[in-house]
Amino acid sequence: MKQAIDKWTMTASCVLVLGALLACKKKTDEPAPVASAAAPPPAVSIAPLPVAAAPTAAPVAVDAAVAAPAPVLGDVKRFPDKEKPATGAVKVTLDNSLVYNEPDDKTPSVASLTKDIFVERLATIGTDWILVDFPSGVGKLSPGWIESKSVGAQVAAVSTAKVAAQTTTATLAGSAKPAASAAPATSAKPATTAVAAAAAKPSATAPAATAPPVATVKPKPQMIARPKN
Repeated sequence: MKQAIDKWTMTASCVLVLGALLACKKKTDEPAPVASAAAPPPAVSIAPLPVAAAPTAAPVAVDAAVAAPAPVLGDVKRFPDKEKPATGAVKVTLDNSLVYNEPDDKTPSVASLTKDIFVERLATIGTDWILVDFPSGVGKLSPGWIESKSVGAQVAAVSTAKVAAQTTTATLAGSAKPAASAAPATSAKPATTAVAAAAAKPSATAPAATAPPVATVKPKPQMIARPKN
């Protein structure tokens, strides 16, 4: 009996020891607890970019001065208190001598004269300017101021009529002729289309011949012979 108890006690002790070993092994084999999910990164606040102001258009500088009108040929300024009368024809000695409407080389010129053209003197102002009649066209003279250094001495043999009759005339400022515009292309005539309604005359249709009415012959009444007695 004692041996049986000892045996059972030993067996129970072995079972307990074995269970303890199994429990320890189970604890060591258990996986480590899963790390908690990483916390989301802190939200980054993005500051709105500053909107650049639209560049303002630079103010356009407006020239207050009104453009001077183009000079008119022959519209010369006269100075009765300063002018001295002059006469006689003179020859232009400097090529491309400019003619002005007033004795001022800072004003727009109205024409230019080639060398050896004759002009007729009308008046002078001091020793620098001469008012002349110059050939602005064949047979046409126009007044204008020219610098004294551009002409030579008086030529007595040249009359006013000869000055006007010169074939070589002044070159007027801005007198270039506009380019001739090309003539418009001749438009092709439209093809004649036959208009059936207007062109084709309706053919005359002969009326159908109608048969003359058939004459009906009425039968003559027969004579009834009277019986003989």
